[in-house]
Amino acid sequence: MTITALQADVLRAIVESDFHDGADPVGNWVWSDCLYPKIAKGKQIGAVMSMLVQRGLARTDATCCCITQEGIDELTRAAA
Repeated sequence: MTITALQADVLRAIVESDFHDGADPVGNWVWSDCLYPKIAKGKQIGAVMSMLVQRGLARTDATCCCITQEGIDELTRAAA
């Protein structure tokens, strides 16, 4: 499975969130609204997040999101 640059940006924003407080980002929920300013404006972030959830790379609820282990693995592969 490959991810697009924008999908990688969204996953990276989750991982780099200030709300992890040094904790492992996998399964650690962060506020979605705090991530989006880190990503270029005008992008279809909701559609991208939906695709990531469908592929099992992230999880969301009404206000928060988190990265899954599969998301970490895919982000690592994309960076290689």
